[in-house]
Amino acid sequence: MERELRILILEDEPNDAELVERELRKAGMSFASKRVDTKEDFLQATKGFNPDLILADCLLPSFDGLSALEIAQQYCPSVPFIFVSGAVGEDFAIETFKRGGTDYILKQRLTRLVPAVNRALRETKERAEHKRIEEALWTSAREWRTTFDAINDTVALMDSEGRILRCNRAMANLLEKPFDKIIGHRCFELLHGTSKTVKGCPFFRMQKTHCRESLVLAVRDRWFNIAVDPLVDQEGKIVGGVHIMSDITERKQMEEKLRALSFVDDLTGLYNRRGFLTLAEQQLKISSRIKKKMLLLFIDLDDMKWINDTFGHSEGDQALREIATILRKTFRESDIMARMGGDEFVVLTIETDGESKNALTARLQENIACHNNGKGNRNFKLSISMGTATCDPRSPCLIDELLGRADQSMYEQKRMK
Repeated sequence: MERELRILILEDEPNDAELVERELRKAGMSFASKRVDTKEDFLQATKGFNPDLILADCLLPSFDGLSALEIAQQYCPSVPFIFVSGAVGEDFAIETFKRGGTDYILKQRLTRLVPAVNRALRETKERAEHKRIEEALWTSAREWRTTFDAINDTVALMDSEGRILRCNRAMANLLEKPFDKIIGHRCFELLHGTSKTVKGCPFFRMQKTHCRESLVLAVRDRWFNIAVDPLVDQEGKIVGGVHIMSDITERKQMEEKLRALSFVDDLTGLYNRRGFLTLAEQQLKISSRIKKKMLLLFIDLDDMKWINDTFGHSEGDQALREIATILRKTFRESDIMARMGGDEFVVLTIETDGESKNALTARLQENIACHNNGKGNRNFKLSISMGTATCDPRSPCLIDELLGRADQSMYEQKRMK
């Protein structure tokens, strides 16, 4: 329920004040009023009465309207201040507006009072709403900047030519440059010190595919997974990209150790079960350290036995290799993808801001559908059953427990087919 309108009237003649109130009530306005005629009472009313509108005479025995306006500007500057007075000179009327008065009404022409009051109240409300929106936008921008800078990955927004429009503090720290030395430059100029793009640049590949593209690259003695997502306008036209660099140096170092131990599946090039379990333990430690959840996807290639029996084991092997290719396209280089044996695959990923489980699984299914569409008249289509399980660092779990829950979730989905 809105607060009742409060009108402060500065007037030494009670009859004149009554005429003003009568004119307003005649127009259907509901309000509470307070009449004062001294400086002390007026000052007290601006603080205690909390008026929404001030109507003031110009000249009083011990006070004057311009002095009252000066006080109002100090203690309640957003409240409209309308002079209601007898005939005065044009110079005085102009002076009232110069000092911040809202309007000037002659007592002999009170018919103008209601329209002037309505307009003043409406404009005040509009200014208040405009100020509220400005403050909300400022708060939103501040929160966005704080969140942007809190992201550990380096993030940059780029225009259609690859020039950096904005970047977070992590990128400034990596480049060891202030923001004004980064904005306007192309990423390859800053990261690689070259005037040409690197081979396989994900930004320019993204412009061709209109999809996220990524590349693993060494930058300044560290390994990064560099991913670029398209920025599109309302018509779907690409106007730039979001450039994200995730430090995977620890992961790369571990991969080198795994290669030496032959933890890779020969058929698909993904990790095998042993490689997955070794890397997953390391990933669990990283997840616990950075306080982020992990998501495990357990994937089973449907109808594998039928494919082998009907089309031969060479086709079955090819189907497994194609699933591995789709997984690489769907997930980040920093995610752990493995063939656990037979027709079973797993993917272990650390959650990222703004990417949900549903979005990941939907993207995988979309990529499988696109892959099938590109195979033309082949006699079978790839299809998977999939289960998921989440590990929260606040409630640590063993990798075997996570596998068990995801496996059970996958079989529940398979039974529903």
